[in-house]
Amino acid sequence: MVALNDGVRMSETAVSVADMQHNVRSGLNQMTRDLIQTGQGIPLGGIPMPSGAGITPVVRPGSGGMTFAADAVAIPALNPGPGLGALVGTDIVTLLYADQRLALDEFALDGIAADGSTGRR
Repeated sequence: MVALNDGVRMSETAVSVADMQHNVRSGLNQMTRDLIQTGQGIPLGGIPMPSGAGITPVVRPGSGGMTFAADAVAIPALNPGPGLGALVGTDIVTLLYADQRLALDEFALDGIAADGSTGRR
């Protein structure tokens, strides 16, 4: 019984390790795809930052509420953020690319609210 029990535990461990390797491989494949697509459909020089009176800093995607540099004139397609991750000492990278599969022109935009939060069709 002890040998059978040990064999079952070893089998469960092997399955767990295989699942973990599959998850790591999938994550790396997704990161590779995103890095390859970086900059596609984005204007040369990046996306212009808002300027003028009354603007607020542009918040980086993700947790923490970190913003892009206040003196930046554009957000580049690849923007590293050393030490800005959710955990202390972790890094983040902001990648920009236009996903051409999204039907963004499906609905016409007639207007935008004064605060930029909503649009009308």
